[in-house]
Amino acid sequence: MMSPISKQYEIEIRRREVRDLRIHCACERQKFSRTVLDLINYCQQNILSDPLIHRVKDNPFNEKKWTCGMF
Repeated sequence: MMSPISKQYEIEIRRREVRDLRIHCACERQKFSRTVLDLINYCQQNILSDPLIHRVKDNPFNEKKWTCGMF
């Protein structure tokens, strides 16, 4: 036999689960193949301007290390 507090707690957990499931069911889903094509198109269009696609070679915040070429 469950106590009233644990029963209320169990009911609250189930309500949250139902709410979460309703949210997930309401989400608009896309096919994976369509999403991948959109991502490829974005990368091809923004390859030069997006730093996450086209890596910046020099970090401007790093200290410049000067070395002697003779050693």
